Amino acid sequence: MLLLGTAPAMTAANNPLVVWQGGLTIVTVTTPACDGVATVGEIATAIFRPRLDPAEPASALSVITQRTAGFYQRAGGTGTDKMGGSGSYKGMFVNERAGILQNFTGSFNFSLSPADPLSTTNFTSLQGTITNFTGATGCAVTVRGSFALRP
Repeated sequence: MLLLGTAPAMTAANNPLVVWQGGLTIVTVTTPACDGVATVGEIATAIFRPRLDPAEPASALSVITQRTAGFYQRAGGTGTDKMGGSGSYKGMFVNERAGILQNFTGSFNFSLSPADPLSTTNFTSLQGTITNFTGATGCAVTVRGSFALRP
């Protein structure tokens, strides 16, 4: 029964959501804005979730280092935007002292391979830049990541 004032829930074609998991390497950093935040050569575990269906949440990238975790979700975007190219994000960050920084913003510029991953794509890669990395204003990092489809 549909009540007045309510809308039917949208159901994504992929339930659970399709994700790729793997590693992300920090290739370059800006200094001094990134001092104590990111180090060239640092390796992180990462989960990449491009939007494969318009009913899914916006594309996102989770980055987990030895002591911290960040979440970057595309702001705006429509359809199946997949987080390739340039855009802006909304982020959350948990620091090495269990402090949480919420609702920071920045931009990204990523190239994806393949450019249009499907739910059956076994491997994908991402490389490009993230500004305000971990919520640190002015900290821009270049990253390179390789991911395998999560079973």
